[in-house]
Amino acid sequence: TEMVAIGLLLGAAATDFLDGYLARKRNEVTAIGAALDPIADKLIAVAVLLSLAAVGTLEGVHLLAALAILLRETLISGLRESASALGGLPVTALAKVKTTAQFVAFILLCGGPSAIGLGLLWVAAALTLYTGAQYLIRWWASQS
Repeated sequence: TEMVAIGLLLGAAATDFLDGYLARKRNEVTAIGAALDPIADKLIAVAVLLSLAAVGTLEGVHLLAALAILLRETLISGLRESASALGGLPVTALAKVKTTAQFVAFILLCGGPSAIGLGLLWVAAALTLYTGAQYLIRWWASQS
């Protein structure tokens, strides 16, 4: 089952990257694609974090990192929806790094808890909170 989970995550990450790359390269970026891509990333993050907690890979203090990621992803989804009428909140380069760190941590943790996987999860959580604060500041500024 670990290999299936890893395969699914690698497939999701590869198709996410390829879709964005081709859309930008061909200048075929659409409003619906720009809206759905972050939602898909957030749904994957939620599903993986809940699954890792359910099987005991994430427990104790490490649940705080998962909770920080889950709360930020929920908040930013709401902010994006709120800001869509004002031109939206475009994804930042650091947010892409955050998503990559999350996916790599998730893949590493599919094999069970490891120091590297848990450490990267905390790095991803820190990036998640930092980029969340950036989005919140940008959203707040767009409201005035």
